[in-house]
Amino acid sequence: MHPAVFREMLRRQPASLHGSATPHLDLTSGPLVRALQHGYSQRLYGRPGLVELDRIRLIWPELLPAEVRGSLRTRCTLPKGQDARCEQCGGPCRPFLWVQPPKNLLQTSAVWIHRPPQQLQANHSDGEWVEVTHCYYSSEGIKSSTPMWFQATPGTGISINIGRTLRLDAVGHWPTTDETHRYTEQLHKAIVKGRVPHHVNTSGCDGPGLSCMHDLRAYDSLQYPLRAHPSFGDERWTEIVMLNWPGEASFITARQNRLMCGRHPYLRPCSLEDEAVRMMGPGCIRSMAKHPAVVQVMRQSNCTDNLQVNAVAEGIADREVQRLRSAPDWRGADLLPTSQDVSQGGW
Repeated sequence: MHPAVFREMLRRQPASLHGSATPHLDLTSGPLVRALQHGYSQRLYGRPGLVELDRIRLIWPELLPAEVRGSLRTRCTLPKGQDARCEQCGGPCRPFLWVQPPKNLLQTSAVWIHRPPQQLQANHSDGEWVEVTHCYYSSEGIKSSTPMWFQATPGTGISINIGRTLRLDAVGHWPTTDETHRYTEQLHKAIVKGRVPHHVNTSGCDGPGLSCMHDLRAYDSLQYPLRAHPSFGDERWTEIVMLNWPGEASFITARQNRLMCGRHPYLRPCSLEDEAVRMMGPGCIRSMAKHPAVVQVMRQSNCTDNLQVNAVAEGIADREVQRLRSAPDWRGADLLPTSQDVSQGGW
């Protein structure tokens, strides 16, 4: 069905879940669990039974059977307030689905799963393989030298090895005082603009009143554990910056030689045919209206939001679709961004 038809169908739906009742998600038993652990797991991980039901943070609706997909109900807005805070749930918090049109945290082919921060893994160890999301992104002054940014997201089906990693929190290397929080946020903004310092320094690192300096050239990655940001609402993600991988304004396939599909220890080299690559590739900035499975979930949940992203993003995503469709293998795809692509950003 044409995207314009989907948009019109959505427009006619009455809003019901915008800030009202949140439909909880049962990941303990039932048809959804069976589907996730059988056909879905086979398509995403290459074998059944590998979906970590107590950890996953998104679902790719396209990979579910139609009858199971038809049973999904999602919140239509970013989690905020009482529904997102475990201590106010009157018992153990249950996960729920949510979407945030039109950008959907730069994964327009996914439906997100909310879990409170205390249920999330904050830190990742040196040399760990981590399931992640990444998307072509070019706002906030990003340059061609800006390193690739990832969000640790169990359930995506794509993993990277984070190498030697510097963790910016009390569980890792730095305490979370007001001073160090301001410093690490300033560092965040500098690296976003491609200015990666050789050394970083903060107070209280090795004990009261002491200072600590780290040579970033000795590290492969930087972690912002469970970082909060206004655009995240009450969601938290551990951001991972791969310091030696330039090309934030590029698709996940730009670093294909560094990717593995699956999750540790069930990893395999990715190909362009892998479902995880197909889900996370150009779909991250294409209009949600071009993902019929997501539109179906939104429609049956009475979500009525505008699904359009801007024309520049749409054009870059469409070119990537055509490029990957015509590439016989990884080597056939010109995957790194052009300077024109970076300069045209803004989403």
